[in-house]
Amino acid sequence: MGHDDDWTKAGGESADPASREAALWFATLNGDDATDTDRAAFRTWLQRDPANAREYAAIERLWGGLSELPEVKQRRRAKRVAVTRRNLGKAALASVIGGGAWWAASQRPFAEHRSGKGERRNVTLADGSVVELATETALSTRFDDGERRVELHFGEAYFSVVRDVRRPFVVEAGVGAARALGTRFSVANLDGEVRVAVDEGKVEFSRGADRVLLSGGSGATMDDHGIGAVSSIDPVSEFAWRDGRLVFISARLDNVVEALNRWRSGRIILTDPTLARRPVTIIVDLERTGEALSALAGALPIRLLRLTAYVTVIMPA
Repeated sequence: MGHDDDWTKAGGESADPASREAALWFATLNGDDATDTDRAAFRTWLQRDPANAREYAAIERLWGGLSELPEVKQRRRAKRVAVTRRNLGKAALASVIGGGAWWAASQRPFAEHRSGKGERRNVTLADGSVVELATETALSTRFDDGERRVELHFGEAYFSVVRDVRRPFVVEAGVGAARALGTRFSVANLDGEVRVAVDEGKVEFSRGADRVLLSGGSGATMDDHGIGAVSSIDPVSEFAWRDGRLVFISARLDNVVEALNRWRSGRIILTDPTLARRPVTIIVDLERTGEALSALAGALPIRLLRLTAYVTVIMPA
């Protein structure tokens, strides 16, 4: 079993030895190259101190909880494979690394334009309008003489629309639609919710007969219950990803974690509901998202458990 420095408390303080060693043993025994010698040494370590057994059991519970993530359940149903303890860990790891995007992508294999994990792409459409794709986004276009229609299969995109009064520009996302003539706005289709935020101009946001008119500096979110109230947006934070940043001002920690999971490889898991509600102000450089975790650990009473290079658990200090 090798050494690892990825088990830390806030401010960089080392976690207690039992916690750190338990994480190392878990990674070793669930790897493909664990030997009989490793397993014998593990049993000796486990019996040496009751604290060792407690910490190892805690890590097992955390890892087991990965199987309850919706994307893991979906993958298991889709594949219909027999899942051993080790295979479950692998399936969970594969799913959390992708954050579920593998499933969404499989449903739209022929999307006209798409972006990968952590990628931003600019696409110029046939009419000259420009679309900026955020991370893990897929869309297709259908333009004709009467209408310009874009289907946002999943993800988030910012639209700079060329004005054409004869052909409205419509973005379909889920069961909702955003209709514009010439304007600048974003649409996000994520986890069963659709959000429209307007930078300039006006956009009609609709779901069936339910519709609202959004102007520059406003936005609204739609879910299974309909379109929510129109609210003011902060363009600096709302569209910061276009400039390679994420800006959070007094945002809940769980919302920060959710955004980081979309943009970075691997998965961050937040285990404590009290921590989840904690307000956070932070600016994240999308070229260095790993530094955000260190910044959070330096500012909050948390500790970070990196089960693997791709799975990090945030726990109370």
